[in-house]
Amino acid sequence: EPLLHAEANLSTAIQVIRRISHHLHPRILDELGLSSAMDSLAAEFSERTRIKIKVTKPAVRKLLPDHISTTLYRVVQESLTNIEKHAAATEVSIDLSINKKWLTLTITDNGQGFDTEPGSNKNVFGIGLRNLAERVEYHCGQFEYHSSSQGTAIKARIPTASFVNYFNQTIIKDSL
Repeated sequence: EPLLHAEANLSTAIQVIRRISHHLHPRILDELGLSSAMDSLAAEFSERTRIKIKVTKPAVRKLLPDHISTTLYRVVQESLTNIEKHAAATEVSIDLSINKKWLTLTITDNGQGFDTEPGSNKNVFGIGLRNLAERVEYHCGQFEYHSSSQGTAIKARIPTASFVNYFNQTIIKDSL
């Protein structure tokens, strides 16, 4: 009987680990890449909320390492969740751009905004925004947000230097 109990506990632990690992790195990123995954998030969001959403981005499937794609995907996902729950927005814009120094993700809405003062009862985004900031800063990036009664803007910037070596190695490896 102790062996059966241990086996049941092990089975439960395996299921929990699988669920956690799927949440750490969304399968859609492997299957479709960041560009299509962002489109999918936006389409699902718009269909569910009836909020108009515009996505502007380059095709970045092979450009980014998994850990950076996951971070950007999570920023979009959490931002859309916050907009749906709190913003009362009618329009959302997601813009991903890249230049020589920065990969920049900006998410804006035309909602009611929120109080950005620490400790404010209306600062409902606190923990989620802190988690996003930590994810972005892990890549030596910058995370900022601005909110007013005209809407909110979330900006995540990751220096290209943090992944340019990965990109060069991928190009070299793929061309061999």
